[in-house]
Amino acid sequence: MQNRSPRYWTAVAAMIAGLFFFSTFELKMPEVSEAGFSSMLNAATEQGVTEVVESEALMVEADLKEESVLPVAEEPATVKRHHLIAASFKQSRPANQSLSNFVQEGFAQAHVLADGSGRFRIALESFENRQAAIDAMKKYRQQARFASVWVHTSK
Repeated sequence: MQNRSPRYWTAVAAMIAGLFFFSTFELKMPEVSEAGFSSMLNAATEQGVTEVVESEALMVEADLKEESVLPVAEEPATVKRHHLIAASFKQSRPANQSLSNFVQEGFAQAHVLADGSGRFRIALESFENRQAAIDAMKKYRQQARFASVWVHTSK
């Protein structure tokens, strides 16, 4: 046996470790019973694939109608691009619930801002001037409840 370099022995050790890892690795797959799969397949073919797709589309459409309880505010004629944001949500349903709470508490100008990024933000107030929005933010932040409000500028 020849004198081997340290790199050689490092490579040999890495290969042995890799072989050991792959030889002891068990891939656990969930079991699918053929009876369950065939019953789903039979049910789909009995109803017809188009009926299944149509019923799924109707369910999605119903969910979308259900979520849009309160209207999303559109930009008014005077462009108020600077919004004082109190909350942000990924889905419209919790945003609408939060909005109704703010409106009940007396925030008459509160509205939902749906931007292109998929977020639904609760704007307590909107301003034409950025500095006015920042001043309002400072006033709100004096209250512990609104310590995290921030100014969002829309395009």
